[in-house]
Amino acid sequence: MNHLEQSPAACELAHALIDHGTALHTIGDPHRAAQQLYRGMEAASACGASGLVSRARSQLASAGLRPRRLHASEQDTLTLAEHAAATRASVGLDNAAIAAELRTDAQAVSELLSAVFTKLGTDRLGLRRAMEG
Repeated sequence: MNHLEQSPAACELAHALIDHGTALHTIGDPHRAAQQLYRGMEAASACGASGLVSRARSQLASAGLRPRRLHASEQDTLTLAEHAAATRASVGLDNAAIAAELRTDAQAVSELLSAVFTKLGTDRLGLRRAMEG
C-alpha cells in the first residue's frame, strides 16, 4: 500500500485499503479495520468510485460502526437531472409526479433515482436525510 499511496492510482489504493480493512475485521482487529475502511472510503470517494464507497460503508456497518460522513459531499457527484429528481423524491413525490415536473417519463425518473441511490448509498426512505447532509 505504501507504493499505491505515492502513485496516481487512487482507485487501486481505495481497493487495497478496503480489502485490508475487511481482512482485519475478519481476523478480529476492529480498530485497525475501521481505520483502513474509513481511509478506503475517503479514497474511493475522491476517485468517484461510488461502488467502493458503498462496499466500505457495508463493511463498517457489519463491524457495528456507523460510517461517518465523507469530507466531500456525496451530493457533489449527482448530475443536475439526478439532483432535481432526488430533491423532489426527498419531499415525497412519486415517480409519476416527478416525471411530470421534469417533463420526462417515469422510467427516466426511475433510472435517475437508481443512480442517486447508488451514489448516496441510501434508498427512498433515507433520501431526505441524505439530501440534507
